[in-house]
Amino acid sequence: MANVPGSYRLEFVGSFAATTRHGAVAARIRADALPERGSWAVGPTEGLAGELTVLDGRAFVATVRHREVRVVEDCSAAAPFLVWAEVAGWREHALPPGLADARALEAHLQAIARDAALPPEGPFPFLLVGRPEEVTWHVLGGPGAGPHGGGHGQAVDKRVFRGRSMTLIGFYSRRHEDVFTHRGEFSHIHFVTDDRALSGHVDALVPGVGLTLKLPA
Repeated sequence: MANVPGSYRLEFVGSFAATTRHGAVAARIRADALPERGSWAVGPTEGLAGELTVLDGRAFVATVRHREVRVVEDCSAAAPFLVWAEVAGWREHALPPGLADARALEAHLQAIARDAALPPEGPFPFLLVGRPEEVTWHVLGGPGAGPHGGGHGQAVDKRVFRGRSMTLIGFYSRRHEDVFTHRGEFSHIHFVTDDRALSGHVDALVPGVGLTLKLPA
């Protein structure tokens, strides 16, 4: 657990390692266990049947069937692992142009964390709001989908889109690889489009100039 009094409180249950290497895909926590307002979360749904994204207390569940993604609001959705934060408020911060990918974004988050009164090594949540230049993403598709970040087989359909308005919720940490970030990565990011038609797990991101970064105030 991480706690910056008056700013945010971050917790997690389960882990990538337990889910991907030990088959722990049963429900550990439901979305309605989180506060109705001010809560933000990302994780897979139980059984690796989809993706769960919580934006300010609203739980969005993305599933895929016959290559069609369906997004519904469902506060009863459950996850085998989940990272979430309660955030009192957000403050906008400059996002420099020319960030090439999520690794460059992670380096920027580390660089500005101290000025934002956040721990440079994390963990802390962040928001990106607007139109990213490019997003590569997927939705897990049930048993056999394998872990995020590898071994997806036929159950995951990676997609790419550009310039679509959305909110991306991410969790940054250099201390939680294989817990709530992939091994070798320092962030775990989901998105929900503004029209609520699409949602999923972000595999790759080119931020571009169309995004606003928000960090806990």
